[in-house]
Amino acid sequence: MKTFITTLFLVLISLFPNKDLQQKKISDLEFNYSFYVLSEATETKKNFKNYFWFKSGEIHSSMGGSNGQLLHGNYVKSYKNHSIYEQGNFKKGLKNGTWKKWYSNGLLEEISIWKNGVKSGKYIKFSEDGNVLFKGKFKKNLKNGKWIDFKAKDTLHFKNGVKKPTEKGLKFKTKKILKKIFSKKENKKGPKKDQKRNQKRNQRQNHRKKLALKKK
Repeated sequence: MKTFITTLFLVLISLFPNKDLQQKKISDLEFNYSFYVLSEATETKKNFKNYFWFKSGEIHSSMGGSNGQLLHGNYVKSYKNHSIYEQGNFKKGLKNGTWKKWYSNGLLEEISIWKNGVKSGKYIKFSEDGNVLFKGKFKKNLKNGKWIDFKAKDTLHFKNGVKKPTEKGLKFKTKKILKKIFSKKENKKGPKKDQKRNQKRNQRQNHRKKLALKKK
């Protein structure tokens, strides 16, 4: 039953295609591209988001605007052997939802989440042999929260793209600061201590001299 409904849905789409979208298939020396664009020109908001658009047989990207048909819907970029390099969705020229990249050997390279042109959500980076290299989250295109570096076996913490010091780092810094404070105090106390020592030494010497004179 499910198969029948899916087949019927695909047939209906082919019979009544979305007039607002146009499918495009292009290629260059390295990759093949299959994607959809909006039929009519659409105004883009003036912001710092990266828009993707199609014109003169090529895909273009620009910050805060466009000058052609905006990419909208499913996007597939593939190697010349037809294995997928990159796949995701566009919404009026902006990356949206889950995006994935693959190495030429077919293994995943990275997974990222986008919300209206902004990288925001989980991110995973893999090595060419399939091992996880990095794992963390983005917030408004910036690293945020806990990030795990599996290769270095280290856990890092970020806030708005800035790396926060770890507990070990904080302890080390605190020790350094305390050492500086105490060394300064000791240096200040040092001359006074030396004066007291000299005074006591002189007193002893004078006392010995007096005792020697009395014996004579």
